[in-house]
Amino acid sequence: SELHEKVKLHYNNFKGDPKDVKEMKERIEIEDE
Repeated sequence: SELHEKVKLHYNNFKGDPKDVKEMKERIEIEDE
């Protein structure tokens, strides 16, 4: 979805703790189902 693409773009530009990035990626993948 468009929202998902925006979230992915934010994730790709996210410069944070690797653990936070991993959690964000997992949350995106769950929401994408």
